[in-house]
Amino acid sequence: MVNDKLEEKRKHGNFLLPLGIYDVDLGDKEYSISAHWHKEIEIILVNTGEFNLQINSDFYTCKCGDIVIINCEELHYLIAKENVYSEFTSLVFDISQLNSSILDSSSVNFITPIVNKKFKLPTVINENFSIYNNLKENIISDTDYRDGYVKGTINVSNEKNLLYTSIPYDEGWSVTVDGKKVDYLNILNGLIGIELDEGEHIIEFKYRVSGLIIGSIISILGLISFLGYGLKGSFTRKRRFDHLFDSNYLRRTM
Repeated sequence: MVNDKLEEKRKHGNFLLPLGIYDVDLGDKEYSISAHWHKEIEIILVNTGEFNLQINSDFYTCKCGDIVIINCEELHYLIAKENVYSEFTSLVFDISQLNSSILDSSSVNFITPIVNKKFKLPTVINENFSIYNNLKENIISDTDYRDGYVKGTINVSNEKNLLYTSIPYDEGWSVTVDGKKVDYLNILNGLIGIELDEGEHIIEFKYRVSGLIIGSIISILGLISFLGYGLKGSFTRKRRFDHLFDSNYLRRTM
């Protein structure tokens, strides 16, 4: 049973992109990350060095190149090894977002059992796993992430792979691959998927609220018209200019 006092209250990501991406280092200014748990699943990619990890009562040494999975509601604690500096990237997200109301093999056999804690993912995936190289080759790297914007590099090892994301499907997103705009798919009942060819690609996601461009143009034209009308009055009679700032006039025109 988890300790409610140790639950992490931090919100990861936002409505547009409910995924937290964090670059962390241990052994320089910070030597440990205190014990905590969260309802989301966490995937850690160890970039350099190594550190110690405790999950519940189990202990692990995580080394450069390892992929670490911390399952939902697992109490975990990270601490730097003596005189060893390490860097890692952490991705935190609600795995239930990948579930679908439409029953398919992925949902039935993997996602739902994980959400219901009937199936547990392995904690450390390294070169001893047959799937390791495939996972390492198909992970987005060099990520630039902020509100309404994501950019990263991915190396696809197989032809015509479908990239799964945890970004909610919305027509406000614009996606480019290697600088060219591409169409994206609505997968898993509401997430964005992208078909990619074999090779290295730079992927960029930009979000723009629907109608924002048209609305901005209308607002600018309205402002220009308003200023033009006011300036025209200032060159004729001062009274025609002054009435623009009269409160009774403003109430009549609003």
